[in-house]
Amino acid sequence: IDGVVWEAERGVGNTFLSPQVERLFGYAVEEWQADPGFWRAHVHPDDLPAALAIDEAAYNATHSYAYEMSYRLMAKSGQAVWVRDLCRVDVEPGRPNRMIGLMIDVTRQKNTELELVQSDNRYALATRGSNDGIWYWDLQTDVLHVSQRFHEIVGLGDTGNLHEHGWRFLQRLIDPDDHERVQRACQRHLSGDCPNFSVDFRARHGSGRLVWLNWRGVAQFEGGVAVRMA
Repeated sequence: IDGVVWEAERGVGNTFLSPQVERLFGYAVEEWQADPGFWRAHVHPDDLPAALAIDEAAYNATHSYAYEMSYRLMAKSGQAVWVRDLCRVDVEPGRPNRMIGLMIDVTRQKNTELELVQSDNRYALATRGSNDGIWYWDLQTDVLHVSQRFHEIVGLGDTGNLHEHGWRFLQRLIDPDDHERVQRACQRHLSGDCPNFSVDFRARHGSGRLVWLNWRGVAQFEGGVAVRMA
């Protein structure tokens, strides 16, 4: 297993550590075990309060149970390593609670998660800055997802961001005199005759008035068939 198997008792610290601790964190087994407070001293300060709360609950538990926690551990190199700790507290009458676990390095996974969050934040900011209504249409299920700004543009207010019958929903918005032209533009793109989809039409605003809109997007094809559009 690519992780550190460990065992610990209150007041004693780690009674067992597998040798992977040196490769993953840079510390020798003997160095770690020599100090009962070694683990607490090397958990990242920002993660320490939450980790200690979970740790204390295990040490004071009245029954055995499994648990897990994620935190950063400071390696000997000074680098913060994200750890997923899969643990179990073993409660036996007449002896201190014993904890057993497996520490796995999940730094790459955590970094990927953080990059995705940052990417989502950038996308959300760009969407708000563009002042456009964003939409995603699953052409196989006909489910249409739209942004809040999309609803604001057509004056629908907060009616939910998901419409299960996408084309029916759009038809209700498009002025009847423009139905055929919009559908023709959409079909040209979905059939592959036109690389881009863009069409101007009149829409019925929630207030009852007509507003001119530009609807544009692009489809994604699988096996020559359009499966989604955004």
